[in-house]
Amino acid sequence: SLMVLVKGKTVVLFAVPGAFTPSCSKAHLPSFIKHFDELKAAGVDHVICTATNDPFVMAAWAQASGVPPNTIHMLSDNTAELCRGLGVATESDVMVRSTRYALVAKDGVVTHFFPSEKDGEKCAQNTYADSVLGALKSA
Repeated sequence: SLMVLVKGKTVVLFAVPGAFTPSCSKAHLPSFIKHFDELKAAGVDHVICTATNDPFVMAAWAQASGVPPNTIHMLSDNTAELCRGLGVATESDVMVRSTRYALVAKDGVVTHFFPSEKDGEKCAQNTYADSVLGALKSA
């Protein structure tokens, strides 16, 4: 479970609206693959990607995206419990999705939150690995 992964650890968790979606596949997830070693060097124990897709879709997306083994944990939030709990769920008549975000948590407590919207403007890049790294390096 997520609580087992975060207990006593520093984690970066980022959420995408959906596996296999264009910007998630071309930019968001690749930013964390590219900067994985730097995140680890900055003291991050686990990097976690989550979406409201089922676990099989998350595993297939990881494979199709070339996520190296034993790096990024690809977790399903298929009940939307996490995104609802964080207040980042977007709901329609047919499905619940998470908005795009990233966060840093230490022992389960969020220390940094990177929303995909700032001052009413969409800013997906704010949720990418380089933003997270910048915050970790300046902390």
